Amino acid sequence: MVIKYTSQEVVQFCQNILTTMALYDSQDERFLENSGELLPWVESLGSWGYLYDKPAGQLFSEMMTLMGLSAESLMPSVIKLSEAPLDIGSEASMAANPEVKEEAAGLVALMVLAWRGHMKAIDMFNLSIDELLDKAFSEKGDDEALFKAILADRAVLGSYDVQIRIAEATLVSDETFFDSLSKALTQTKPRRPKLEYDKLRFLIGVLDEHQMLEGFTWNKVADFFIDQLALYPNDSEDPVAGLKKLIISIRDSRGK
Repeated sequence: MVIKYTSQEVVQFCQNILTTMALYDSQDERFLENSGELLPWVESLGSWGYLYDKPAGQLFSEMMTLMGLSAESLMPSVIKLSEAPLDIGSEASMAANPEVKEEAAGLVALMVLAWRGHMKAIDMFNLSIDELLDKAFSEKGDDEALFKAILADRAVLGSYDVQIRIAEATLVSDETFFDSLSKALTQTKPRRPKLEYDKLRFLIGVLDEHQMLEGFTWNKVADFFIDQLALYPNDSEDPVAGLKKLIISIRDSRGK
């Protein structure tokens, strides 16, 4: 059953998501700044590619827990996120001084790198790496989705499912696959979408996942993103049409 959200609830949800993203970004940078050299951890623990075998949301929750943050406080239910502003004062204080146990520091570093891979994939293709891999290994199979994941982060080769695909191609001498794989590993990354719309693209993915924009007119959606959240400019001849075109392109690239 689709829950019908009010305009106020949608805007509050978006504001809370943006607040959470900002807190995580500060935590991410702070942790890596204080983490020392990453190479010894990779040499000890291996690639973070296997972390792409789990959903991005699960990775985020586990990572926050190991960082000493409450995943439930940072990312409560959709209903709670739409009701009132998040009270994350204590979480922000903890983020300023992350308490990562020494034995977990290496794993957390790999998780941060994997999460960055997810964010890069969303920036480039409007899909997280696990979503791209789901498309790649669906019943129909989609090697192009796999190659997109590799473009976002070559470490995805450490994924168990990716290793199986490579092994299968090896057994049947699928040179076409390996030619395409080689191109994905060496080609220049495609031009990413405009940086200023990163937050909007991320929110559209989350809102669509929970069907929170169902029933709202394009004018109302424009009110959310242009007037209230200020994530799309209002200085063009027809900003509503421009926003509509952008959202449709985001959904098309996600296969929605």
